[in-house]
Amino acid sequence: MSLHKILIVEDQRIVAKDLEVRLQKLGYEIVDSVITGNAAIESARKYQPDLILMDILIEGDLDGIETANLILAENPIPIVYLTAQADQQTFKRATASTPHGYILKPFQQREIEVTIETVLNRAKLEKVLRNNEAALRKSNEKFERFFSNALEGAAFRMFETPLDWDNHPDQDAAVEHAIHHLKITKVNQAMLDQYHLDEETFFTMSLADLFPHNRAFIKKVIRRLFTLKKMPIEAQEQRPDGSHLWVDGNVSCFLNQEGHILGVFILQRDVTQQKLSEQLIHTQSRILEKIAKSSPIHETLSDICKNIEQLIDQTSCTILSLDNRDTTHNLQVLVAPNLSEAQINTLQSFNLQSHNGQRLLQGEEIIVQDIATADITTKFKRFAEENSWKSSWLIPVFSTTQQLQSILMINCLRSHTPSDLEREVVKTSVSLTALAIERDAAQQRLQKQALTFENLNDALVITDYEGNIQEWNPAARHMFGYARNEISQKNAESIFRSQDLKTKRKSVLEALDQQGKWMGEVNFIKKDGAIGISKSTVLHLKDEDEQKVGILSINRDITDQKETEKALETSQKNLQVIFDNTDQIFVLLNAEGWVQTYNKKALDELNRLWGGHLNTENNWLDVLPDYMKKMVKRDWEKALKGVTVIDEARFEAANVKYVYSYSYIPIFDPQGTVNQICFAATNITDRKLAEMKILESRAKLEALIENTNDGIWSVDTQLNVTTVNTSLQEISLTYLEQAINPGDNFIEKLPEKFRPRWKEIFENVLEGDRISEEFSLELLHTTIYFELSANPIVNSRGIIKGATAFLKNITRKKEDENDLKRANSELDSFVYRASHDLRAPLRSILGLVSLTRLEPDEKERANYLDMMEKSTKKLDSFIADLTNLSRNSRLEMTVEPINFEELIADTIENHKFMKDADRVNITYNIQNQTQTFHSNESRLGIIFQNMVSNAIKYQNYRVDNPFLKIDIRMTNKGVNIVFEDNGLGIEEKFLQQIFEMFFRATENSYGSGLGLYITKQAIEKIKGRVYVTSEVGHGTTFSLSLPNLENVQLR
Repeated sequence: MSLHKILIVEDQRIVAKDLEVRLQKLGYEIVDSVITGNAAIESARKYQPDLILMDILIEGDLDGIETANLILAENPIPIVYLTAQADQQTFKRATASTPHGYILKPFQQREIEVTIETVLNRAKLEKVLRNNEAALRKSNEKFERFFSNALEGAAFRMFETPLDWDNHPDQDAAVEHAIHHLKITKVNQAMLDQYHLDEETFFTMSLADLFPHNRAFIKKVIRRLFTLKKMPIEAQEQRPDGSHLWVDGNVSCFLNQEGHILGVFILQRDVTQQKLSEQLIHTQSRILEKIAKSSPIHETLSDICKNIEQLIDQTSCTILSLDNRDTTHNLQVLVAPNLSEAQINTLQSFNLQSHNGQRLLQGEEIIVQDIATADITTKFKRFAEENSWKSSWLIPVFSTTQQLQSILMINCLRSHTPSDLEREVVKTSVSLTALAIERDAAQQRLQKQALTFENLNDALVITDYEGNIQEWNPAARHMFGYARNEISQKNAESIFRSQDLKTKRKSVLEALDQQGKWMGEVNFIKKDGAIGISKSTVLHLKDEDEQKVGILSINRDITDQKETEKALETSQKNLQVIFDNTDQIFVLLNAEGWVQTYNKKALDELNRLWGGHLNTENNWLDVLPDYMKKMVKRDWEKALKGVTVIDEARFEAANVKYVYSYSYIPIFDPQGTVNQICFAATNITDRKLAEMKILESRAKLEALIENTNDGIWSVDTQLNVTTVNTSLQEISLTYLEQAINPGDNFIEKLPEKFRPRWKEIFENVLEGDRISEEFSLELLHTTIYFELSANPIVNSRGIIKGATAFLKNITRKKEDENDLKRANSELDSFVYRASHDLRAPLRSILGLVSLTRLEPDEKERANYLDMMEKSTKKLDSFIADLTNLSRNSRLEMTVEPINFEELIADTIENHKFMKDADRVNITYNIQNQTQTFHSNESRLGIIFQNMVSNAIKYQNYRVDNPFLKIDIRMTNKGVNIVFEDNGLGIEEKFLQQIFEMFFRATENSYGSGLGLYITKQAIEKIKGRVYVTSEVGHGTTFSLSLPNLENVQLR
């Protein structure tokens, strides 16, 4: 077993040695024996003793009690005091340090043995207790952090009395009891958020209250839980407000030693958003499939409404359109799955003439949380009340041309505003509605456009199945040159001729029978004998009963196009070489959008992105995905008008997001008509990502710079300011009285005396140094301290391009540090001197009292009484100084206007009975009395009292006309006060010490030594400064500079 280690702190070496011998005989190890407090602290750190025997009165700056406090602050080592002094004051100080015991000198062997053994046993128990408390505290803190910060909802529900479930005679009754009496004892914020309740309400709710709509399900869960004692849960619940909640988690029982149920612990995640998202994705896919298959528009819109009603609780959905035949904008119901015919008729009686209707027309969504109190028409309020609607959401649906296409109306049976997930449901539904209506309208338009296109633009030729021409349109007459009456006897083969077997009439008819149409190029002969080339489409002509009645050929003269193609063939080959070796995508298109040529980059990129549709047989719209066609059509129309389009496209392919810069460049023929368009594109995804990161980084940096209290600025290599934050501008305006702005030369904006040092700092930084230092700024009435950090700005090539600097105001920190140092020093001095100066007069009085009692001579006794009176007055004067010191420290810092004439009059009146006060001629002069000066009147009184008192006490009795002149000069910033006397004066070597506590310049001084110390403290309290000059035998001058505190923030 190891020996207990003991440290002895005793400055009497014989006593220490005696104690060491005694303890070693008792079986203890003496690790060290020291005589000073500092040595004891170091030894305690080094040896970590089990016990310290500490003498209270030891050598050095620290006594035993102070040393014990410092050791205990680092390590709870048991300490037993050794002392021969048992006075009350020493005992109080020692007790305050919570020692483990006392041993009084001279030592008794049995007392040492019992005390040390008792203390060591107590320390051992305390250490075990501390360790147990720390472990318990750490465990509790860990649990509280987990419980409060858990993302899952957590709650404890407890019975008032344990439930013996396994032996319960009526388990149905036990379950019923549980849903009413399992009371909440602890719940975290996540659980409250899941049920949309506050903590106060949640604590009042039983399970029956919490699940009024799910009671049968809750009973089933409780029964199973009490049987299994622990189980997972995955359920759809209904909150007290009627909304639905999906949860996933675990629930378990608390059991006592007998196995009875004390309560339950619930831990669950809110998976509502996940479940609704899954449903939303499923229904969205189903509706998109309907739109793609061109299902009837009414069926598709009804599905959208039913999807909303399924995903958002207690709602009814309607899709409305506008009757644009007049300006009243009457509403028409497109679909309303859950409304009756009467409700639909009522709804169609509304229009958009109201204020909210106009808001809808402007594209603003209307969310009415509470219809009863909302600013809406009375007619709609009555209609909503009849249908029990409490809230209503009206969402405008816009077409791709930004025209109001329809209105999505969602009415709720509860007062409600959409959650984020419900907004996502609405947003998706709006997109699906717009897409469905747009797709339906587009199909109708395409049918009309196709018919118009066929009838107006191309040459139409109708023949029988023998090829005899029956009819053709004006475009055909223009293309072939024959009049209408000249074609009646002609066969199509007399016009369309070809050596290519594929274009022979027989081949064409076979293709018609097999494929329903034939498309290709064929030569033709005009009436004048000119040969041309036609791009033709041949179809069966059918009647209303779908019976074949002839052949329709749709022909387009591409003769000029073919000639142009031949002319361009050579240049295209040359361009192809360039195209195939560039990183840009190039696609050349004709005016109809057909792909003419493209480079290798285009083939690789577009086929990689969208799956191999780029070739010269495809139209540009067939190459790109559907979601880009709207944008392509818009840009194509501009390019056909001769406008060069330059833009960027953002899209996603194979789950990867891309950004491309692209352009459509029109190419003109000699007549100035656009006959080709060049599409060029470059992948700028990486560049855009880099730009976004730079912008985000810059925004964060600017926000940080602007919101810090530290002054931050940067300069270039010429020391011109490039950036500056608000805090530095405020510092420069406050302390330099001028602004520093970007573009200013920083050094030139500084006062002349600061320029050399600041120039040196930035020159060193521009050489690569990093500067960190503190400096002070001396102002009129105060000193401001700053901490500076300056660093070089280095670019990516390692070149220094400037410097950045951070300036932090640490005045408060410095003042606090200085105040603390001064307070500690003065406290030590005060305790020593105050006890001495209070006791000295008392000892003198006590001695004189004893002499008076023994003195038989009446005259001598009177002399003793005079001496006692003098000592008493000295004591009274010292106590008065202590009172002023306390008042100066504790007085509230109130600010009021100062009347110097009244202040001086009161001061002179207070001193007129002072000894020889009538010899001193006190005069004063106040300049600029129109200025108003604000300060603390009580502290000014202390200052004037001490100055006048000192002038009287230390007057020069060798001069016939002792005086005190008080000169007061008031300015708009403060006041300058000069006290000038012709008294004894002060030696120059003492001028730096006269404001120290208890300092007396001569042994002849009968003051307390506190007067000037209190005076300076009072001056500093009101933010002033004091200066003194003096000459022995000629007098002393005190100069005070005090600020006007009217608008000054005081600590």
